[in-house]
Amino acid sequence: MKKTNISRTQFYNISQLRINYWNRLKVDSHALNVNNLSNSKQEEIKNRVKQLIDELTNIESYFAIPGTVRLKSISNLFHSEEYSSLAYKINETCKQLVGNKHNLVNDPLADDEMDLTLIEESENIVNSRRNHFDVLLIDNITEQEEIDLKKSYKSISEKGDNFTYDIIIQKSFQDALIALLFNHSIQAVIIRFAPNFHSKRISDNIAPYVNSIKKYDFTQQDETDLGPTLGDLIKKIRPELDVYYVTDTSLSKLKDSTLKCFKRIFYQSEDIQEMHLTILRGIAERYETPFFKALVDYSQKPTGVFHAMPISRGNSVFKSNWINDFGEFYGRNLFLAETSATTGGLDSLLMPTGPLKRAQEKARDAYGSLNTYFVTNGTSTANKIVLQALVKPKDVVLIDRDCHKSHHYGLVLAGAYPVYLDSYPIQEYSMYGAVPINHITDKLLELKESGRLDKVKMLLLTNCTFDGIVYNVEKVLLNQT
Repeated sequence: MKKTNISRTQFYNISQLRINYWNRLKVDSHALNVNNLSNSKQEEIKNRVKQLIDELTNIESYFAIPGTVRLKSISNLFHSEEYSSLAYKINETCKQLVGNKHNLVNDPLADDEMDLTLIEESENIVNSRRNHFDVLLIDNITEQEEIDLKKSYKSISEKGDNFTYDIIIQKSFQDALIALLFNHSIQAVIIRFAPNFHSKRISDNIAPYVNSIKKYDFTQQDETDLGPTLGDLIKKIRPELDVYYVTDTSLSKLKDSTLKCFKRIFYQSEDIQEMHLTILRGIAERYETPFFKALVDYSQKPTGVFHAMPISRGNSVFKSNWINDFGEFYGRNLFLAETSATTGGLDSLLMPTGPLKRAQEKARDAYGSLNTYFVTNGTSTANKIVLQALVKPKDVVLIDRDCHKSHHYGLVLAGAYPVYLDSYPIQEYSMYGAVPINHITDKLLELKESGRLDKVKMLLLTNCTFDGIVYNVEKVLLNQT
């Protein structure tokens, strides 16, 4: 069979490539369902469909939904030439992927594959609540052990749980890293066994999106150390995740570095329920929103209003004969949440000590910054604050002339000197692109010749224009160092 090149376009990330493959599979599967194709044309489309299914099977192995089970079901329909059922199933999958739905319900056209349907029900049908995430489990287990393990986790899930999750199992060091790069629904990781290092699923089409993991070469490391090494690495590439370690080694014999890099360490003898409850507790801690919770609690208090604001927790609106439709439009909670500094309120933006402070601390941890402060006046005010924090009077700032006006106002407030940069015109589309790298370099050389290079404190560019032009920020920075 002649192999067709199905991926000549480079996409920005694997998600775009994945959706593109599914959409192409949808188009080709519908074409196969048409009866008036010539033999040569049908053969050409069948070759493409086979390659797309193979490539998607690779990609979907890093996702819980639709996952490899659904691809196996689709592959069976294709090989049995049930093109009507094939087109239907692929079309439904595409709709659910675009809608980011977690309840892939099996369709009635899958009656001939009852075993696969039962597996899909045990692996793919999850609660449609929005608080859904994936858990990555790393262990070198058999396919049957994998199915049994997933069933065990699902069996202990309760309808009243605030969160639901699916288990994704990877069997190699590299595959675990790839899953973390590809799948941002992964919010917790369980390392049960130090896996073999190399992945066997990196195809030519996936390879461009996993270049960043090539620098991590631990092929010479003892396999027993790969688990803690992987845990430490996850903290560097996805620091927000909860990482758990399952081991037979006694606590006293584990290295201090191992103890520090995991949120909790389990022993093989501990049951799945304990792990399940620990995962949910960890997600609940990260899901907590101190300021919003305080606001909700405040809105439910019978608070008397004596300050100058005229809304009075909605009383002046809902009791009015003229503007109660205004209240109906926005809803009662908006007015019940009314607060101000004069009534005690929730916290102080200038000197937070309560829920606002805890919320800023959680945001700090999420961003990995030293400190995070909230701004309530919008992005324009935030831009002015950043500029005044980073530059002082008489500093020089290289600034894209097309930047938002708040940046220019910020320079005026900071007393800094702008050196304006001009983006290049794209005549064909009557729009402007980015600032050329050589233009930035020329300006820096001019400043160097005039003895002012040491005054340059900032390069300010509009990273993404309204016309969809996006900078390669890394390339811009490397060319200026």
